[in-house]
Amino acid sequence: MLTLLHSPYDADSRDFLAALGVAEPESDDVTVETGGQAVRIVSDQAKAVAACPAFSRYPTFVASDGRVVSGPKTWQECLDFEAASGGGGFAPDPQALAELTRLDFLARFTEAELVLLKSLEASDPNVGLFWEQWRAATTVRGDDPRTVRALDYMTAQGHLAPGRKEAILAF
Repeated sequence: MLTLLHSPYDADSRDFLAALGVAEPESDDVTVETGGQAVRIVSDQAKAVAACPAFSRYPTFVASDGRVVSGPKTWQECLDFEAASGGGGFAPDPQALAELTRLDFLARFTEAELVLLKSLEASDPNVGLFWEQWRAATTVRGDDPRTVRALDYMTAQGHLAPGRKEAILAF
């Protein structure tokens, strides 16, 4: 599903919805239809962070595969971004749909990786967010875009070696 993170307190976000022809949502998490496409509009800060921890401003468009456009200017820009992914969304290995306990998920990391990531919790906000989400979770799924984004970030920063993400997500 396509998701738009919106703030009624942000002028750019209000203008974006108006240009889209969508009235200010009556609740903080609604699904509307625009151009025959269902779009989830999240207007609550906590829900927005839960839906997309890495977003940096309003409005933010979250494609079906979890990729993000912060501050899009037009809906067409969002649709083009969605189409660039092939519109198929995130397609995990079917085994990745399994849920792990938090302890079992952490067991997929090496001790050295865990020590490094734990040491970065206070100094790297994205690593800190990973730990907060892990603490809030009851289980961890390999197909959850938040899990995938966290591991992508850790790999890009060199906190995880190449290939480790795939090993960790091979549920």
